[in-house]
Amino acid sequence: MTDARGRPLAIITAPGNHNERRYLEALLDLLPPRITATFKDRKPTTELYADRGYDSEARRTDATRRGLTPHISRRRHRTAKTDPPAPKPPPTNHPDPEAGKRWPIERTNSWLLAWRRLLTRYERRPDLYQALAHLAATVVLIRSDLHGGY
Repeated sequence: MTDARGRPLAIITAPGNHNERRYLEALLDLLPPRITATFKDRKPTTELYADRGYDSEARRTDATRRGLTPHISRRRHRTAKTDPPAPKPPPTNHPDPEAGKRWPIERTNSWLLAWRRLLTRYERRPDLYQALAHLAATVVLIRSDLHGGY
């Protein structure tokens, strides 16, 4: 999870064969109840951007309950019968209007995966892999704050 500028806030490691959607609640639990920025801009984080993989009313309700405004892209074809039909989005040139806001997160993911040992998991122990992920996130955070970007 990152802030709006792509600075890492929290990391969870999970098995590669699990869908990451199930770990969103645990990731949100790692954050304090009211997320206040400790960085230079000092703006509180109140929005949650996610891609289509996280589209469900349960995830939206959970984010709202935590004081976050969810901006989750709608799936083209919803399969759950409990989800209400998606409202028609306003017409745009891009099929996903939220894609531009998620770009800093995707950029940070690519910076983290530039570490070869994160891209291909060589460590058998999850605690060692988690420590390496935190080390890489720390380096990305320091570089982004020092240089205004990576």
